[in-house]
Formats: sequence, structure tokens, C-alpha cells
Amino acid sequence: MTDLEPDLRLSSYDYDLPRDLIAQEPAEPRDSARLLVIDRVTEAIAHHGVSDLPDLLRAGDLIVANRSRVLRARLFGTKSRTGGRVEITLLRPAGEGNSWEALVRGHRIQEGEEVLIGDGADQDRAVAQIGEAIPAGRRVSFPGIDVYRLLDEVGRTPLPPYIRDYHGDAERYQTVYADEIGSAAAPTAGLHFTPELVARLRARGVGWGTVVLHIGLDTFKPLTDEAVRRRYIHTEWLEVSDDLVQSVTATRRQGGRIIAVGTSAVRALEVAGASGS
Repeated sequence: MTDLEPDLRLSSYDYDLPRDLIAQEPAEPRDSARLLVIDRVTEAIAHHGVSDLPDLLRAGDLIVANRSRVLRARLFGTKSRTGGRVEITLLRPAGEGNSWEALVRGHRIQEGEEVLIGDGADQDRAVAQIGEAIPAGRRVSFPGIDVYRLLDEVGRTPLPPYIRDYHGDAERYQTVYADEIGSAAAPTAGLHFTPELVARLRARGVGWGTVVLHIGLDTFKPLTDEAVRRRYIHTEWLEVSDDLVQSVTATRRQGGRIIAVGTSAVRALEVAGASGS
């Protein structure tokens, strides 16, 4: 591997992150979280809070955030055959009907297995049918069931694997501006914004635009192959409106900066730019 080639070895990205430095409770209020600011010209580092953003940005800049809302996509049930516990986390719809791509956890899960969702009498419980293995996990179908209603009634919000034993309000794992249901994981950078902060940014003359990119739990799957190019990459559904494309173009033309809130917003903008939007 020469110095001119991109370094795509997994071992090149190893670093130590002590578990006790990973926050297990959200900051309150949301915008009291810390913010590290790096000057791209001088490379000077300064410590701020998210609430300082209106003072750090300029009139004419444009913030782009992901307004995808997290599904209550985690379901718990038992095998109808043995009573063994099963956990199903839905990732995304898979084709026609009530078929989904999902992560399935349980002991010796077999294709064709029927899982009774929730608690109560067996005859009153929804049935999930476990299908074939696929790159993302398993295909799971819900014959004759309104899946979104089922999730609303008994689904739980999936949290990242580095969050342990959190029993607080699940709404804290939604951004305050989320309105398009579809993600299995939150666009976490946006969790630090409050309605008051967004209003202060607008009053400062900073523009506000949104994309929709539905995040799957695959985003938390660890890389295991030393050659990262060989890693299966999941797909994501996204939408970037023509109005936002025009706003980004006008902002750049007038010398303003584009500030993407988190990697999902970055990915959406990159895809739109690469497609010539």
C-alpha cells in the first residue's frame, strides 16, 4: 500500500474509547451538551456548548437536519412451538405485503418459525413469520397485520448498543423536529436541538432546511473484515427536495456555509450532489 492510496485497513481506525466516557443519560436541557469547535484555518480548538451555535454561525449560513422519526421497531415475543423468547427489530419494509427486513435474536431460530408478539392470551397475539436469511438479517412477515399499528401498540424504541439500561422517556430519543416515521435509529446529532435554539438561529439569519434519510440499525453493526471494501453496506431510503437543493445552491453562491447536522444529513447531501441534483 503506497502513500497515495486511501488507507482502507480496518486496523488503521482502532482507538480506545473507555466505556465510562460514553454518556448513558441525555443532557438536560438538550442544548446544554458540549460542542467542540475547530477553526479550519488556524486549527485552533475551542470548547463551547450547543446553545452557543447562534453566536458561532453567521447570517446567510444554512443548517441542514434530518427530520426522520424513529420507529418503535423492537418487538418481543415467544415461539409458538416452544415458548422460547424472541426479539425482532424491524429495519425496513421488504417488497410488497407485510414483509420486513429485520434483526432477529433468539435460540435456534428456524425459517418458518412462528412468533407470537407481545403478552397475553395466545389467540389475542399478533403472529410474525420468520423467513429466509438475508444480508441485513432475516426476512419477517406479518400476515394480515397493520405493522405500524402493531409497533405503536407494543413496539419499543431501539437504542444504540452502547446505551445500557436506559429507562427514561423514549421521546428523548427523537429530535424535536422529527415528523417522518421510518428510522430504526435516531439521527443522534440532532438530539441536541431545542425549539428555542432553532428559533434563535432563525432570528440570527441562519437558514434551516431538512432532508429525510431513514436510518437502519445496520449503522451500528461492527466492521469485522480487515479489508473494509469487502464489508456489506446496507441501503437507506432518502429524500432531498428541489427546494433544499435550490437553497443550498443559493447559499453557496452568496458565500454562506452549509452546516449538516450529523452524518445522515451529510450522506443525503452527498447523494444529491453526486446525482446532479
